[in-house]
Order: sequence, then C-alpha cells, then structure tokens
Amino acid sequence: MYLQRNLFRIANQFSIELQALVMMDTHFHVLIEVRDENENFFCDEVAKKLAPADDQAVFCEPVSNLAQYLNAYKYIYNNPIKAGMTATVETYPYSSLQILLGRSSCHCLIADKLGFIQNPRKIINWLNSDLKFKDSELKVFLPS
Repeated sequence: MYLQRNLFRIANQFSIELQALVMMDTHFHVLIEVRDENENFFCDEVAKKLAPADDQAVFCEPVSNLAQYLNAYKYIYNNPIKAGMTATVETYPYSSLQILLGRSSCHCLIADKLGFIQNPRKIINWLNSDLKFKDSELKVFLPS
C-alpha cells in the first residue's frame, strides 16, 4: 500500500496517468502516460521517495508508438510469470490487473487504455500468450 499511495501522490503531482503496475519482491514496473513532458521529474521523484539510497537506479524509457506500448504493457504483466512467481497474469496478487478485475482495492487509480473492463478475457488471453505484435495485428486487441 505504501508504494501505491506514493506512486499515486507523485503521479498527481506531475499530471501523470498510471496504466499498469506490478510489484515484485525486489522492484516494481509501472507504465505511465505523461501529459506535460514530466517523465524525468516523475522518475527522479520516485527514486527520491521510494528507492533506498544504495539501491539501483530508476529506469525510465519513453514509449514512442503503439506496438512499443503494447509490448511494454505485456512485459510488465508477464514479469511475475517469467520470474516463476505465478502461472498466469491474472493470479498474481501484486498487480494492477487485480484492481481492473475488481478483486482488489487500490490506493492509486489505474487507467484502462486497452478496454480491459469491456473484454477482460481477450486481454488476459493475450497477456498469457506468446503472441508478439505487428502493426497489422494491433487493432484486434484494441477497443472498438
């Protein structure tokens, strides 16, 4: 809850929208949308407030197109599977998918850019698959 509250407070401070969050045992992944070119300030503030002084750096990478966004979204939610912490994305308890599925409350708002709430099974099936994206396949997973 500490992480969620602080991410939400910092995101509000810098007009940033949280779109995916996965908390691992030693780190976390967050996907954000920046409204005012504040990603560097956001990352600096997160590092200052949440990362111990002797911890690794906070990494921020800009997303420049839809394919990269979808790959980042999938990477974040697949991280616990790759780490052997869960068998499927929807069963990992420290993920914003739990919030979108209505299984957990949250101390931060998570934006639903992919229309997860309208068709959760389609998104979950994709997240659990090995499917890679190509421009021609993107529209299949986007809300109409």
